[in-house]
Amino acid sequence: MKKINIILTIFLSFLFVGNVKAASAKITVSPASKTILVGNTITVTVTTSSTSTLGAVSYTVQYNSNILSLTSTTSPTGGARTVGYFNSKGNTTISYTYTFKAISSGNATISIVGAEAGDDNGTALSVTSSSASIKVMTQAQLQATYSGNNYLSGLSIEGYELDPAFNRDTLEYNVTLKPETENVIISATKEDSTASITGAGEIAVSEGANTISIDVVAQNGNVRTYVINAVVEEYDPINVTVDGKNYTIVRSTKTLEFNNNLFTATKENITGEEVPAFYNEITDTTLIALKDEEGKVEYFIYKDDNYKKFNELKLGSVDLMVLSTNDIPTEYKNATITVNEKEYGAYKLSDTSRFSLIYGTNLTNNNTGLYVYDNLENTLQRYDADMVNNMTAKIDKLTKTNYILIFTSAGLLILLIVALIPKKPKSKSVDEQSIEETPVLDIDQAKEEPKPKKEKKQQVKKQDKKKK
Repeated sequence: MKKINIILTIFLSFLFVGNVKAASAKITVSPASKTILVGNTITVTVTTSSTSTLGAVSYTVQYNSNILSLTSTTSPTGGARTVGYFNSKGNTTISYTYTFKAISSGNATISIVGAEAGDDNGTALSVTSSSASIKVMTQAQLQATYSGNNYLSGLSIEGYELDPAFNRDTLEYNVTLKPETENVIISATKEDSTASITGAGEIAVSEGANTISIDVVAQNGNVRTYVINAVVEEYDPINVTVDGKNYTIVRSTKTLEFNNNLFTATKENITGEEVPAFYNEITDTTLIALKDEEGKVEYFIYKDDNYKKFNELKLGSVDLMVLSTNDIPTEYKNATITVNEKEYGAYKLSDTSRFSLIYGTNLTNNNTGLYVYDNLENTLQRYDADMVNNMTAKIDKLTKTNYILIFTSAGLLILLIVALIPKKPKSKSVDEQSIEETPVLDIDQAKEEPKPKKEKKQQVKKQDKKKK
């Protein structure tokens, strides 16, 4: 490679000496981005273009080495110094790329120095060059440049006037819509082009109160929410009260969503008017949609002009319409359990019990009664009272047997402990102690006892007298 570089340099030195500069060339520096984060890489393209065909080019890429580090290049000589000789075959441009890694923050300039070029006839070209600037920042520095403007510059509903009139600092508005209105078109414009808007456009509404939120997200992530309270008027609203709460019957089927193939869409006559309803033939259950004063829609069981909230619990093959009852097994207490993020009324033996009883009607077969919910397996199955009673009887019998065994074992253990305790010897009378402590010698022992020394001396004296 070094040998090639030397040859090309010698060639270019001969090529450019003594030739008349009749044509020109321009070298441009084009970075892929004007901004880069520390640690990332950026590609810079250096292009030589000429008014005539190119035969050779030579230049050096100059840059701030304390901010950028050259990692690779497509130039034939490699590195910042580029010397190229080629048969352009009529081409008037040649490009090489240079990849830099950002090593520290700051403003880096990439420029071309020592540029020379010649056409394929050996004529030297007049060369001009440009430079480019790259801003290198840390992540924190980049985020600090983000805009925080999350204001709207305009807000309107097609065909209606907002109350109050729009002001960028006013966040809540009211509007009354014509009866049977199902969609409105909301237009919202932002002050800052870098911000984003959600909630505008064509929005579905239903009879009664509707809350429409328009969020403006600034470039730095801050959110500002504008709210439109849109009320769709009714010609003759049908008002009902359930458990002390006021509702209106929903009469637009387009605003209703009810996904249960066990029910069929139908109509129900209420106070002389037909309203949308859903009917389950298996259980003879009719559902009506009611909307509260805040615009929330819920389904209620309708029967004999009475309404009861529809609570559905579907697990596996069981689709249960949850109801309430007072007929529950002994020792069970009322409880509230959460299944799939929804609360249901249930019955439990204790707060820590794994199993709960739920009363309801199975929508698939009309079986009404208690069902057992297992919060560990998240399963629901029919409650078998006979099985539970038989199991309870067996447990009671086993418990009594265990008590007998426990008491019997305890008695035997007490007797064993008593038997193993060592007995204390009987205390003796004073006379018995005296008799036992007095040593008794038999006759033979008494004869063999040594005589006192005094008697021995008297015997010796008697023997001496006899001898004399």
